[in-house]
Parts: sequence; C-alpha cells; structure tokens
Amino acid sequence: MLNPSIFREYDIRGIAGKDLDAGFARELGRAYVEYAEKRLGKTGLTISVGRDCRVTGEEYSGAMMEGMISAGAKVISLGMVTTPMTYFSLYNYEVDGAVMVTGSHNPANYNGFKMCVGKATLHGHDIQELLKIMQKGTAPKAGASGKPEARDIFQKYIDFVVGNVKVGKKLKVVVDAGNGAGSTYAPEVYKKLGCEVIELFCTPDGTFPNHPADPTVESNLQDIIKAVKEHKADCGIAFDGDADRIGVVNEKGEILWGDELMIVLSRAVLKDHPGATI
Repeated sequence: MLNPSIFREYDIRGIAGKDLDAGFARELGRAYVEYAEKRLGKTGLTISVGRDCRVTGEEYSGAMMEGMISAGAKVISLGMVTTPMTYFSLYNYEVDGAVMVTGSHNPANYNGFKMCVGKATLHGHDIQELLKIMQKGTAPKAGASGKPEARDIFQKYIDFVVGNVKVGKKLKVVVDAGNGAGSTYAPEVYKKLGCEVIELFCTPDGTFPNHPADPTVESNLQDIIKAVKEHKADCGIAFDGDADRIGVVNEKGEILWGDELMIVLSRAVLKDHPGATI
C-alpha cells in the first residue's frame, strides 16, 4: 500500500484503509527514523508521537511507534493531543523530532502524518525523500527493541498558554471543538483565562457526528453562529480536528475570515513591536 499522491507538500494524508493502514504507518515510522538519522547526523534518536481522536488514530500511532522502535529509536507517546501540543513537546522534552498522527480538517475517513525533524517541520522535498525511502524498503535493525514511554503533556501545555495570554475583561465565549482533539483542552484554557464558556461538541468523537471538523467552511459554523446569538456571547471560536486552525465569529454572529483575523492579530503584534514586518 503505497500511493505517491498522498505524500503532499506539508504532510502525508489519505483515506484510512485505502491509501494507508497500520502496515503503512509502521513502514513510515522506520523510514522517518532513517531520514532523521541522516539529516541530524546521529543515531539513537528520541521521537515524540501524538494523535488526534480519529477512529484509526490509536492503531496507526501504535504501528508508527513500533516502526520507529524497530529502527532503533526511543519513543515518547503523548496519547491523544492537539497538533500544537505535539509541536510543544519539541521544546519541553529532550527529543530529536515529533510526529502527529492526524487527518487535520479532513473528513472522518481520512488520517495522516505531520512530521518534524529537529524543530523543523518536514515539507516539500523532505516528504518526497520519505517516499523514496519507503519505495526502496526498510527493515528492522538487529537487536532493536523497547516500548513507548507514555507522558502527559496536557497540563504543561495549558499552563504555558494561560501563563502567556492575558484577557483584559471577562468574556463570554462559545467554544465549538467539533468533537476533535481540542475538545478537552479548549474549554479548560478559556475557563482558566477567566472566560465564561459555552461548550459545543466538546466530547472527542473521531466520527465527527455533529459537523465536519473544518471551521474554514461556512456551513460548519452555523451551530456556533446560532449559539453566539442565543447566549449573547462576545465571540465564538471553532476548532478543526487537531486544533491547529480556528474559525472565529464575532458578537454579531459574523464570521471573521483568515485575512480579517490576520489584521486583528497584526494590530496586537504592532502594538508591542512598532514597525514589525508582518
């Protein structure tokens, strides 16, 4: 099972059971270690691995970790986390890279892999190199063995976010996690920031039963628009499946699209850093 078209510009992503399966994930784990060793110029790597809440996530992340261990790496298992939490592990654990098993904002029958070596995300040529290694074939290293070490990064990440964000006044916020990986994290963060939180679909469910976990599509924001108006909230924030992208609704129930959000965020940056390049 090796479909070159799923090796995309910024990740590997395809239909579970058709484009990728546990065997693919295991082979990719070995290929990733081989590539990372060559790029970093050393062996004995330690890699952190997280996953979102998709139905195939636990199986695929488990197989990938098996592949990494069979290639001679040590593995830290983060369990079900958001993609930002997996990236956060690069700066909080002594690791040589990280992989997030996620279908991102794609429909429930998709899954995939976002990867970092060192602290750099793999893209373009890097991902094509992984394809070449898998086409060549990999094999377990003699004597390689072990089990993943489970670590809980959840609270450390929340404490970091809360410690670096200040909310000027108490806000009423509608949070739509879309039944994704942000379901347990997002409400907790906003509550700790002093917000009153109205939760929508904040129970992890990899089938995404209420609406697709893609907040960049207007039809997926209708529930949060309705809730913002009903509760007279200050804003609504919706997350995708792995909580690395958001959709924002203002107090009138109007959607703020990406370019508008960039303006809002740029103003905040320029206030603290006048003349900064955006």
